[in-house]
Amino acid sequence: MATRREFIEMAGAVAGGMVLNACREAGVNVPETYEPMTPGLGTDVPGVTGTAVPVVPTVLATDTQVVATAVATEQRTNHEVVIGQPTEYGFTTHMRLGGSAEDNLTWEQFQNDVEWMALQQCTQLRFDVQSEQVASWGNAEGIGWHEGNLDVYTQAIDYALARGIEVHLVLGGPTFGTTMSMDEYERAFSLYCGGLAERWQGKVTTWQIFNEPTMHHFQNYAYQGFVGGEYLEQVARMVGAASRAIKMVDATSQITATVSRWWGGEPVDVFIAQTEQFYDAMAQAIDLIGLDLYPDDNEAEIQRLPEFVRHFTWRYGKSVVVAEIGIGTKIFSEQRQGELLARYMATLEAGEVKPGAVFIYELNDDVTDPEGGGSMGIFRADGTPKVGAGMAVQSLGLVPEADFVLHSKASDSTN
Repeated sequence: MATRREFIEMAGAVAGGMVLNACREAGVNVPETYEPMTPGLGTDVPGVTGTAVPVVPTVLATDTQVVATAVATEQRTNHEVVIGQPTEYGFTTHMRLGGSAEDNLTWEQFQNDVEWMALQQCTQLRFDVQSEQVASWGNAEGIGWHEGNLDVYTQAIDYALARGIEVHLVLGGPTFGTTMSMDEYERAFSLYCGGLAERWQGKVTTWQIFNEPTMHHFQNYAYQGFVGGEYLEQVARMVGAASRAIKMVDATSQITATVSRWWGGEPVDVFIAQTEQFYDAMAQAIDLIGLDLYPDDNEAEIQRLPEFVRHFTWRYGKSVVVAEIGIGTKIFSEQRQGELLARYMATLEAGEVKPGAVFIYELNDDVTDPEGGGSMGIFRADGTPKVGAGMAVQSLGLVPEADFVLHSKASDSTN
């Protein structure tokens, strides 16, 4: 029997139809065709590859459905962009070492996560490296590596790869660099990223540099909202330094960053302008455009999902990765969570330009964060599936021969 990856390669766009059909069978209302809210956005772009071609500036509709003038001209570049390419799907999870006894995101739970994903024939996994667990700064001596914890991370990456799952690794700013000058930080961050790349050469498909630095300060992760000017120049400098350090070791790996969009935040035209400003500053240092999208239950915002993908794919000539998309169950019911996740996936699949990968945020609830983002898992903290989990999984086309497998029992299949 063909694996899901082999099936997608053979079936191409048919895989998208499977996702849509699965959503409809699960009771999700999915239109037969996707109707863009901003008609004509990018439709005058000839072909899918070639010399950069200017496009008439356009933006997406704002929350009041007012179409504003674009800040900059969209362009196609020589990078290959495949219209209608099938999308790879995955989940975000976490692994914390040496946490409290109540912490559910352990190395053992990570293994459960991977086993469950393998049973669902899922091919993508996104998780982060906790810098304080793997490294410290020794000034003149450079990086001091915590070998024992690094070995566990290496086992985690190998564990996923052995089950046919590719790794999208998130590198936040190292905690030892929070008070450094920019020159010191660039040196330390380059050594940090390069050192990890040497250890995991050929094992990490995508390296994500920082997490939402337009929302959180890249050095200390403090919330600050969008900041341009000198701060944006600093972010671009560090992303470039990290990219060079990693590529010197592993030229085939891909580099990305992320910008977040929450429904109810800034108007859409402001988000477009800020995201363009961010990626204009570092486009040469990255291979993929990362977007974290949280449309909530707002139908207009859900309909914009494929427009965001199309807009930034065509502007930069690079594939878009939806690095995070999800909905929590602190406000919404578990059933509604499943319905909305299925709706997000179906809407993205119905778009003209597909994202290269989509990662649902996230696989598990986080018992250490019950009031914040800790309710966004499709599994509860005890490993049992939420009411809408099956609907969410089916919407990804990840339907194995066996029945839906309880996450808490996934480890039963391990050796």
